[in-house]
Amino acid sequence: MKTTQFLNTRLMTRALVIPAIGILGIAAVACGSDSEASNNPGERTIYLQATEQDARRGVDRTEFPQHTRDAHPGLFGPADDPFESAGSGGYYLFMTSEDEWRVGSYMYLPQEIIAYKGEEITLEILGVRGNQHHSILVDPDGERLDDVNVERGGLHTMSFTADKAGIYELVCADHQPTMTTYIHVLEQ
Repeated sequence: MKTTQFLNTRLMTRALVIPAIGILGIAAVACGSDSEASNNPGERTIYLQATEQDARRGVDRTEFPQHTRDAHPGLFGPADDPFESAGSGGYYLFMTSEDEWRVGSYMYLPQEIIAYKGEEITLEILGVRGNQHHSILVDPDGERLDDVNVERGGLHTMSFTADKAGIYELVCADHQPTMTTYIHVLEQ
């Protein structure tokens, strides 16, 4: 009985704490953490990473997840050839040898940002992993505001005025559907 209560309490704590941490992270980004933002509230620099989450695993430790490839051949390439590294661009899952497999995806970090209408925003994007990311910034109406090719090791900037409430998107044209950051611009 006590074991069940402990597990239920632990699961409930995780169910409440993990979303709360995410909300606090979004709030921290919304409030801005750099000193420039506090000195000039109309301007803000947001720091992002263009990165790749990647893992390799030996088949002696974990069997290759063929069921994932079979269920989603459009995302991971032909289900009948796990040695083919094809994927959607955003995801990949393939065998690297008879003994090892690899899984990963591309993303910007953070993936969600809150800003306010009228803010002058500069995005500083550091290319951490992945060779290149053709990055496009679009406003809530889908109008292209800027584009840049973020390369590994490069630091690139994009600046814009958040003159419309709604969702701006920073999209990597090379790595969809996973590599998009949403900038939620709110009315003040």
